[in-house]
Amino acid sequence: MNAAIRFYRYAADKNFIGREAPKWQDRLALLPYFDHAGFNRTMARVTTDVSIPNRQRVGLRLEDGLLPLTERHKLDLLNFARDNASTELHLALLIGSYTGARVGTIVTLHITALDDAVRDPALQGMWLVKCGPGTGIKTKFDVNGDLLIPDELMAHLRTYVSSRRHIDRVVKADKSNRKLVFLTRLGAPYKVKAIDREMVDLRRAGQAAGLKFLQRFKFHQTRATFGTWLVKLCLEVSSVKAAIAFLMEAMFHKDEATSFKYVKFIERTNDSVAIEKAFAESFMGLSTRINRPGGR
Repeated sequence: MNAAIRFYRYAADKNFIGREAPKWQDRLALLPYFDHAGFNRTMARVTTDVSIPNRQRVGLRLEDGLLPLTERHKLDLLNFARDNASTELHLALLIGSYTGARVGTIVTLHITALDDAVRDPALQGMWLVKCGPGTGIKTKFDVNGDLLIPDELMAHLRTYVSSRRHIDRVVKADKSNRKLVFLTRLGAPYKVKAIDREMVDLRRAGQAAGLKFLQRFKFHQTRATFGTWLVKLCLEVSSVKAAIAFLMEAMFHKDEATSFKYVKFIERTNDSVAIEKAFAESFMGLSTRINRPGGR
């Protein structure tokens, strides 16, 4: 398409086609990107309203078209981030992986919410943290609910907010921001873009260390990873309807359709594994049979 547009631009400049002939509408497009230092930049380009729609991705995808990490890759990511990323990014990845919280929710968590957390009466070893409108903790579509935080992660959070590293940041912060869990070294509130910048460096370092799956990794995949793990557990002990209801609450979904995608994803994955196993078993010993004298 780009070559065709260049050709017709050339033809129009040389008056090979009439000036009044219908063509396209030029428009200015601003393209965000990260430079080699990890800073967010914007590039201006002239584009047109001529396009060929992309084909829909093959296969079932979860929220925002992303796929979950395998359990092995999740652990590799968290271990690598612990040793090679900032304490704050590692903590954010832990929260995303074990609560399913979005980045916008994570960076607005505050200490008061942790102090006010209550034990989940139905789930042993789990804390409930109020999120949504009126709490100061942001959620997509302003959905109210309780964020499920496991004991070990809650202990990790409380240790961090009482650490010298965090206190040094609180001292530099404005009074209105001193209760935030995530503060920069200058005492400013963490923004989603700050997480994105750190992820650029983590992906680059991870690939250099041999973690090739990080090439296309996005922070939001921690949410998809948690969701698939949670719904798999739910389906093992309850009905599909109950699993969807629980997932909706745990992941602050606005509607059931989003939660149902996770159920379909698990069902399709399980079906694929079963088919692959049956296929392999059916052809087990094939090489022995075809290499047998006479082919029998």
